[in-house]
Amino acid sequence: MEPKPTVFNSLTREKEQITLSSDRSFLSWYICGPTVYDAAHVGHARNYVSFDIVRRLLVDYFGIPVLYQMNITDVDDKIIQKSFDSGESFTNIARRFEADFFDDLEALHCLPPDVVTRVTEYIPEITAYVRKLMERGYAYEAASGSVYFDVEAFERSGRHRFGKLRPAAAAAATSVETRPHAGANGVDPPSLEQLSVQEEKRNPRDAALWKASKSAMEPGWESNGLARGRPGWHIECAVMASLVSCAGTTHLDIHTGGIDLEFPHHDNEIAEAEAYFETDLWSRYFLHSGHLNIEGLKMSKSLKNFITIREVLRRWNWRQLRVLFLMHHYQTTMNYSEESMTHAAAVERTIQEFMRSTEAELRAHLPEERHRKPTKVDLELLYQVLPATEATVRAHLSDNFNTQDALQDLLTLIRTVNLHRHETPGGVGYATLHHIRSSVGRILSCFGLDYDVKDDVASQGGAALASVEPWIQGAVRLRDQIREVVLSADANTDANALKESILAVCDEFRDAVLPPLGVRLEDRTYPKPAIWKYDDPAAIQADIEQRRQAEAARAAEKEARRREAEQRLLKELEQGRTHPSQMFLDPSLYSQWREDGIPTHDAEGRELEKSRVKRLLKEQQRQERLHRKFLEAQASGLLSKLGMEP
Repeated sequence: MEPKPTVFNSLTREKEQITLSSDRSFLSWYICGPTVYDAAHVGHARNYVSFDIVRRLLVDYFGIPVLYQMNITDVDDKIIQKSFDSGESFTNIARRFEADFFDDLEALHCLPPDVVTRVTEYIPEITAYVRKLMERGYAYEAASGSVYFDVEAFERSGRHRFGKLRPAAAAAATSVETRPHAGANGVDPPSLEQLSVQEEKRNPRDAALWKASKSAMEPGWESNGLARGRPGWHIECAVMASLVSCAGTTHLDIHTGGIDLEFPHHDNEIAEAEAYFETDLWSRYFLHSGHLNIEGLKMSKSLKNFITIREVLRRWNWRQLRVLFLMHHYQTTMNYSEESMTHAAAVERTIQEFMRSTEAELRAHLPEERHRKPTKVDLELLYQVLPATEATVRAHLSDNFNTQDALQDLLTLIRTVNLHRHETPGGVGYATLHHIRSSVGRILSCFGLDYDVKDDVASQGGAALASVEPWIQGAVRLRDQIREVVLSADANTDANALKESILAVCDEFRDAVLPPLGVRLEDRTYPKPAIWKYDDPAAIQADIEQRRQAEAARAAEKEARRREAEQRLLKELEQGRTHPSQMFLDPSLYSQWREDGIPTHDAEGRELEKSRVKRLLKEQQRQERLHRKFLEAQASGLLSKLGMEP
């Protein structure tokens, strides 16, 4: 019997099997969305891509339907402050950064939410929710008009427990209002307003449900008899999740977010929703993604290591970033660095090369080759290696979505198949390779790494496959350039120069014309023909850019070596300018010499020791070699080329 998916539930601190509720045929899932006041960063990417992978696995791999709700916090202290500073309305700021956020999710190839709920669109529902909590004795209004959740009343009821996710943190809390962010310590320091808020609370743990406006300049709403104001942080998610994901019941199935939201945000959400519904279980499962560090440090603008999603995708492609997240369990703290991304890019290249090259190989098979008698290798791969891999992959993915070990199993399978493809006589049969590629592709698709390249190119390259016009234009351009090179040649044109010009045109066709059409062309050693593959245009361009950078680095290194060698040569030639017989004629050092210029006596007239004369003779012999080299350079004109005087 195939293993069922289990998940580490932050509520129970245990692994539990994921099951459907008895009252619905799908999993209702609520994920905390962004506060849209700034560009989304790579930490956001870690959270949303990781849970996109979990969502895909539940739906596509385990066959469990999911309805996925995401909130957008579009009114908040930071948004309001940005509005005050810039003069732009808070609504425009929120909508602009929300649009950027969803563009980023699309660029990361995350599935869109099934439902998006914005705080400002649920103000009446939020105020009604707050009024009901007040009526039940779980909330109170302060003199300022703000309304707070009453933690002590909640605990006194005998039916509820505050701080289910982080009991120790909840018991020791002195503030439950600060939001996590990319600051030096991970949270915002308390403002003067927050300090004054603490003074009007009955208990420091009481969270604001409704924040009365301090001035008419602040965004605010008047509803259900509450003072003009706006919602508190935790109640926003509690209400929107209750009204949508609970789907007419008193509970939802899955609630997710970053580990930094566990307390105070999620603990307060739970308390407020359980008080509203008078239940002791509002969300059946809580899942939290781990922290992401930058080069081993917490991401912070003050440390200048704050990296936006768009900055990441300018350097690396979306598949490489997704592979990085697949290589780490979604719950663990992980490190984003040049080294980790280089490793992830290499892993993704292995996967991509397997999918692209096997596609090309299968396409190249002649019809009569497709149903050959299976070899021993074919049968071993089909009946032993592949089933064993599929079983271990399922076991890993069933164990709290252990993608890193599942990915390693796939890589081992790919290496095994590649070994037989390239080194076993006869390679791997068409049917065997097709079956294995399909299996690997299905699993990769469940990871969000879809290598169904025709759909990929159509989505990335626009009309690349929908119209032949770009292909015709590319072919005509190639023909025109080759004609120009050939027709401009004459009897004096060097054959090698002509060859290089034609090859340069061919390279431009490969690197500039084909990539936007979603075609990767790979040269092979002559006379083997080139191989072409469909691919994501952005991925092809990124690889070309990486290749150019590597070539530029090699060229720079070669130039540095050339300059270093030139400097050594200049030094040797300058040293060789002196005739060997003139080396030791300094009267301050020596007083008598042999005919060949070797000194025999020092400046005081003392005869030199034989050992010293021997050393001087060796120096002269070395100078003879240098002088010959100088004379040869002088005769050949090399001195002039190097800028030396003859």
